[in-house]
Amino acid sequence: MHPSHFNIIVAQDKTFCINKPTAFQQEEFAHVTECFFNLNLNRTNLFFKAKFTGFLPGGLNFKIPEKIFKVQRRGFFRLQSKEIENIQISFSHPKKANELLIKKLLDLGEGGMSFLILDIEENLFQPGLIIKNITFQIKDKEIICDGEVRHLQPFPLNSRHKGIKVGIQFHNIKTGTAQWITSFVFEESRKYVTKYL
Repeated sequence: MHPSHFNIIVAQDKTFCINKPTAFQQEEFAHVTECFFNLNLNRTNLFFKAKFTGFLPGGLNFKIPEKIFKVQRRGFFRLQSKEIENIQISFSHPKKANELLIKKLLDLGEGGMSFLILDIEENLFQPGLIIKNITFQIKDKEIICDGEVRHLQPFPLNSRHKGIKVGIQFHNIKTGTAQWITSFVFEESRKYVTKYL
């Protein structure tokens, strides 16, 4: 994954140019014909593949794609998959400091996650609550942080999930850990999206 910024769009050629990413090595693109993009706009993520057409001074040039796979209106893209839902998270009970709660992860993103609670636990997780010592593991990476409850969303009766979805925003997360989550979500999203592009 190479973070970069759009530089210019040339409408008549149907091309766009991005700045060369930091630490970019031109030899990496010796045999590249197309790239996968996750373009983060204002509360919108665009996913597409574009053909690489060559180098420009300070940038890389691509053809504007005819098809964009997905637009998701939120601050950060959230990954949902069976693998994610097999992950359990633990954290300190909001009212009992010495007790741990274990919950099922529902989705994961750069800025936060959501997990499943029982209907009877709704009063424990009101918006604004800071959840301490959230801990979970993805592959060989252990992730520890705090999180602020942002919203609660009950599942409908016909849903395969029973209970309430709690959405949280990460707090006190190490920069390296946040970057690891971003890379993981991007790579897993790329694997899924490229099946349909």
